[in-house]
Amino acid sequence: MRLTTLLQRWFAPKRPVRNKRSHQTPMRRSSSFRPQLETLEARDNPSGGLLDTTFGNGGTVTFDSSQIGKIEDTIVQTDGKIVSVGVISVAIKQGHKQELQVIRQNTDGTLDTSFNGTGMVTLLYKNYTEGEVVALQPDGKILIGCCTVDQRSPGIAVVRLNTDGQLDNTFGNTGRKGTGGGIWAFDEYTTSFTERVNDIAVQTDSSNHVTGIFIGTLGSSSPQAIKITSAGQLDSTFGNGGVAELSATDLSGLSYQAEGMTLTPDGNVVVFGVNSSNGLGLIAEFNSSGQLNSNFNGTGYRVDSYNFSSHSETGDRLAIQQTSGGGYRILVATEDYSNSTYHGMIVAYTSDGQLDTSFATNGIFLSTLTGGFDALEIEADGSIIVQGDYLVPDASSIVEHLSADGTIDTSFGPDGTGFIVLWPTRSAACYGLALDPQGNVIFASYQNITRITAP
Repeated sequence: MRLTTLLQRWFAPKRPVRNKRSHQTPMRRSSSFRPQLETLEARDNPSGGLLDTTFGNGGTVTFDSSQIGKIEDTIVQTDGKIVSVGVISVAIKQGHKQELQVIRQNTDGTLDTSFNGTGMVTLLYKNYTEGEVVALQPDGKILIGCCTVDQRSPGIAVVRLNTDGQLDNTFGNTGRKGTGGGIWAFDEYTTSFTERVNDIAVQTDSSNHVTGIFIGTLGSSSPQAIKITSAGQLDSTFGNGGVAELSATDLSGLSYQAEGMTLTPDGNVVVFGVNSSNGLGLIAEFNSSGQLNSNFNGTGYRVDSYNFSSHSETGDRLAIQQTSGGGYRILVATEDYSNSTYHGMIVAYTSDGQLDTSFATNGIFLSTLTGGFDALEIEADGSIIVQGDYLVPDASSIVEHLSADGTIDTSFGPDGTGFIVLWPTRSAACYGLALDPQGNVIFASYQNITRITAP
């Protein structure tokens, strides 16, 4: 987290928007709704949530600026190897260029030299390319959602790498005659685009073949979903020429910052956004053709006023959690701003778009810790790993563990409080959260990858 952001928080306690990439300060109205804080109680013998000293140096691998400038996202392969994406600054005659950087580590944290010979891949598309999100196909190929910039305008791109780190030239629209090249680029949508990709997801069929790749970003005034084919072309059968977004009428004239996206088990796509000025959260579901799914809250979307505040960061903020009887709920990791204080918040929705009151306190978990949530993951047993920033006493990061029903697991963490504090002496925003095959937590922050033992 940037120092300027922290100073703004400390000296301007009424600031309603906590935005790590910009410093907007819109006004917001108060809300009568105030979720109940969840109390943390200490236990003496934590069973998980400890730094894994078998990984790196005491649980952490720290890269230098010649390897990566900042990690934006991370994911774990089925063999336990860790793939991280971000940006690196490369010197040129005129100064520096920011290029996509991909790193793959072995399970002990060392660089995997079977990946491009060095464990690292550097790629520049246009004048600026930053890897923001990463996903894996069932065949092990790596998909990276990027923001790009040239002299004219910003854009977005998806890069596909083979398992050895080489560009997959069967994918994309940047090769000869608009096919192949290893990169799909979308540069034309400049009137309603903010050069950010906040999520990427892979859709498969019953045979585990890729049937679509979804990118979550910000449209003209709300979160949107873009679908491309497995070959790297816009899917014209989805939405409006491959793009699904709510209309201005649906939004009642308001704008929502894109916060996340996920796919449901039945093949629909869910997007989430926040209007911090009014404390509103928008969740919408599009069906397989890119139209609003009327089975979701009757309209395909809903707007709630739970004191939502926007982070404006990429991250896995939405997750599907299986429930009893073969059903599922949608979990949203976000942030509450009430009484001049930020708290991490998880909101649970049923598959048909209702608040799931069986989760936590009437459908909402609100952390007692001062800060906000950036990402969450679901363990194999349905329990929840959630990451956020922690502002008191020092700016740092936390990882909390909740049971499947949204209650704190007080056996987790070194002090048996349900959480572990990372980097307690400096700002350390989360830029990636993942689980390995053993359920251990992989946490990325700037140039660091940390592994925490499973709950």
